[in-house]
Amino acid sequence: MNPGFYQEYWDIVGGDVSKFIVNCLNSGSLPEGLNDTNVVLIPKKDVPETIADMRPIALSNVLYRIMAKVIANRMKPLMGNLISEAQSAFIPGRLITDNILIAAEVGHYLNRKQCGRKGWAALKLDMAKAYDRMEWQFLRRMLEWGCNANQGVAAGDPLSPYLFLICAKVYLCYCKERKYLRAMNKYWWGTGMDKGIHWKAWDKLSIPKKYGGMGFKDLKNFNLAMLGKQAWRLLTSPDTLVAKVYKARYYPNTTFVDAKVGGCPSHSWRSIMAAHDMVVAQVRRRIGDGKTTLIWGHPWLPDNPSPLVQTDMPVELRHAKVVGLIDEHTATWDPHILADLFEEEDVSRILRIPVNPGYEDSWYWPDDPNGIYTVKNAYRHIMGIYDHSPGSFEKWTKMWGMKIPPKWKTFLWRAVCDILPTTNNLIIKRVEGLPITNIVVNSFPEWLTIVLTMFTEDQSAAVVALLYCLWRCRNSAVWDGTLPRPTTAWRQATAALHSYRQVMCRGTAAPTTTTADGDIDSTPRCYVDAGYREDTGEATYGIVLLSPGGTFIAAKNGRLSNCLSPFIAEALACKEALSWLLEKNITTVTIQTDCLQLRNAIRQNTTIIMSYIGVVVDQCRTLASYFNYVLFNHVSRQINAHAHTLASLAFIQDQAMYWDSIPPDCIAALIH
Repeated sequence: MNPGFYQEYWDIVGGDVSKFIVNCLNSGSLPEGLNDTNVVLIPKKDVPETIADMRPIALSNVLYRIMAKVIANRMKPLMGNLISEAQSAFIPGRLITDNILIAAEVGHYLNRKQCGRKGWAALKLDMAKAYDRMEWQFLRRMLEWGCNANQGVAAGDPLSPYLFLICAKVYLCYCKERKYLRAMNKYWWGTGMDKGIHWKAWDKLSIPKKYGGMGFKDLKNFNLAMLGKQAWRLLTSPDTLVAKVYKARYYPNTTFVDAKVGGCPSHSWRSIMAAHDMVVAQVRRRIGDGKTTLIWGHPWLPDNPSPLVQTDMPVELRHAKVVGLIDEHTATWDPHILADLFEEEDVSRILRIPVNPGYEDSWYWPDDPNGIYTVKNAYRHIMGIYDHSPGSFEKWTKMWGMKIPPKWKTFLWRAVCDILPTTNNLIIKRVEGLPITNIVVNSFPEWLTIVLTMFTEDQSAAVVALLYCLWRCRNSAVWDGTLPRPTTAWRQATAALHSYRQVMCRGTAAPTTTTADGDIDSTPRCYVDAGYREDTGEATYGIVLLSPGGTFIAAKNGRLSNCLSPFIAEALACKEALSWLLEKNITTVTIQTDCLQLRNAIRQNTTIIMSYIGVVVDQCRTLASYFNYVLFNHVSRQINAHAHTLASLAFIQDQAMYWDSIPPDCIAALIH
């Protein structure tokens, strides 16, 4: 049976499958033939002639694959300590591109070494013979430059590498001269090998989709964002082999933050340094124990007005660390030291920052909830906020979000932008020999706006299907001289839409709904919510504990300290709830939160402790480990209204409040 069978009928076979796999793993024995594999050759083309025209596919038993995956997952966390740092592939936290950078740096060093009695050499192992796959027609044209070539070159011929280098050189020169943006524009508007009319310039296509463009990437800025990922790894993973190589070569006496391009740098280092300023300007320090963060010099405060301390630095404290501002007995900020050293504005900003003595300080990317640098996030930061001027059509987001085939959406986009190949537009593009004149209508954007506003999703999809079919009928009438009947056009449109919906629904599981009763009826339910005021940074929590039958057990609310965002407030509220439940000796519970992002973060197999939210989530997972059973559920805000009400009430309270057995009047009606 294929994996789809087990997924579809897991409620029937899941218990037996799990029992069988656990028994095999614990006993260390497999039934005979369980790990047999069938190798099937899949043709790469219609008429395969050689083995190279076939693609081998290994088909193995699903149960064996599950067992292999279980073993691999058990081994995965241990591999980093077992495998040499020189092996950069397949190990979590390492990238295969690290070795590429190291090889480039070694090659740069060997190329620069011109003197000295001691020589060095580099050996490339397992080199694929790319020149054996070079097309002879292309190779012959290259050789015509200097010789007359009428014979082929056998594999392994000493001349082969040099011929390959010649062809590679020509290809690289061609790539350097070619206009990349123009080439992509030509590809987008062309059809196969035929050249097409360029209906819009590339800068217009690069506008975000929600503003009327196609959202194509700006290559220069996208490349900078990808280079920024390498800079981020050098900053946050200084123990990797590639970071050690670059540090020894370019910044031996400082950190990556203060690194410079230096003299005679390699192309790789020059490229990484192109993104250095962007990364260093954006990253922030997450305070843990404060032992590695400079008070003056590191960006560790909230951004408004600046992540740097604004108070003038005393010369004698230029190397002072944040740990000196923390009271080691209470593990909180020392108010007396803060008042003596800083201006009032800096003191208030410092007090908003949580202290986590059990964690080391680290860099984090502030625009990402997990604090991890992503190319997508960095690209958006580089591009900045697009300056959009409202036009005649403002329903782009709804249009692109419609559940219709992508080519229909592109058709609508072209129709709204008035770049369909109508007769009028073709005349503007100086296309001659057109069979008919064109009826010019300028109201389509306004008409489509009305359709998307007044019609339901299904009705709008049917309208688009009919429009696309009518456009094809129009083209058939203009260029082929045939025009389908209206009933035929309508049948074609509805059939196309029905077929698309069937394909999209195939294999899609029915969405699960979460009710007020949660997933487990036999456990108490603890509802949690947080309140947050952006202007002041104040945060509160509300907790309501109900029995499995829905009756009130207890409730609590109060203020939260050290909050930098609503997400952190939600996580701290969850932490408060878990601690409170353990104090009440309740170790079997379902946590109900209306923050889906928090639920997903806690349910992840691993916690990325880079940002402040990562620390709080890790603390929540630690507390959850003390429970006999705890399930984190996502519920709607309406179901979580009683916890939300208590969190809102806490803003006007001076201290935490607790209710036992009898709920407060403000939530009594919401419970029942």
